[in-house]
Amino acid sequence: MEPLNSTSTETISTTPTTPVAPGKAIGQKIVSLKSVLFKNKWRSVITVIILFIIAYYLLDFFGILGLLILILAIFLGFWFPRWYMQRRHPKSLTAAIFAWLNIALWILPPLGLLGSIATLGFAKYYPASRKKYLILGAIGLALTIINGVWGALSS
Repeated sequence: MEPLNSTSTETISTTPTTPVAPGKAIGQKIVSLKSVLFKNKWRSVITVIILFIIAYYLLDFFGILGLLILILAIFLGFWFPRWYMQRRHPKSLTAAIFAWLNIALWILPPLGLLGSIATLGFAKYYPASRKKYLILGAIGLALTIINGVWGALSS
């Protein structure tokens, strides 16, 4: 059989092998896609509003320098695990030490945020220790938030 071109008189059958009501499958896909997009859009809007409220209060308590330090710590917490895992021979011992050190970093909230977020990030790269890293990251994050709120309210 030769390839079809614009001068060919052959036709290709586009009939599906299993009978489907016309437009039903496509309509269901469109409806489910709209509900997912609509749901995620509102979730994103609510998240942005909450983050602006938190940023306002952090700016009020810590000033612009404190807010920038917190933002930098969060950024480095997300960046460090990806950077470390892209090295030629990453060692799991370094990630484990960093995860356990995270428990002591809560004393200084920016370092606690950096350590907690990085520990949570390492959880996806080490499936065997995933649960341990998630628990350590959550403990460190909770202690950091409690310490930060306590310090902000007591001053």
